[in-house]
Amino acid sequence: MPRVRVDPATGLNPMQRRFCDEYLLDFDAGAAYLRAGYKAGTRKLAQDAASRLLANEAVKGFLSGRQSALQAIAEVDQAAIMRQLAWMGMGDIRALFNADGSVREITELTSQQAALIQSIEVQEIEAVVDGERQVVGHTKRFRLVDRIKPLHLLGLQIGMFAQQHKHSGAVGVFDPSEHLTQEQRRKLAEEILQRDAPG
Repeated sequence: MPRVRVDPATGLNPMQRRFCDEYLLDFDAGAAYLRAGYKAGTRKLAQDAASRLLANEAVKGFLSGRQSALQAIAEVDQAAIMRQLAWMGMGDIRALFNADGSVREITELTSQQAALIQSIEVQEIEAVVDGERQVVGHTKRFRLVDRIKPLHLLGLQIGMFAQQHKHSGAVGVFDPSEHLTQEQRRKLAEEILQRDAPG
């Protein structure tokens, strides 16, 4: 069996490092365990194995360092992130249309309004004009963002949902708004929505 290479700087092998990177994306330990390439017969087995990984001293140390760095960045951008989540989750899609019901040009949309759109598919409409095939128009198909995920993340940030984490060691969960009270989080979310409302 080949020997697993361990990074001397972090004390992690490549799969442990991948687990840490995946965990920092959404803090879902079981899902991060599977995305990192580990195998588990069931989701519960993956969650149990991930909890053991989170208790590993090298993993804890690496996550703590990365979370501190991320927190320093997030403190600067916290309001912007919450504003964007609020708009994605509760923004008014009428802002994407003109008064006559036609779709506004993408270049006219604010960044918050554009955040309502997940993707745009543009198809050319061709016709024969004067014996030649020409593009005579375009069909645009918009796919709007799934509102559930932004609303869930925003709800977590303002303390609406209780989070349960099972770890067999002391591992902190990164929360860029941990210094705010629940009431302050609610007020911030309300201010964001009022400030970014169209019109």
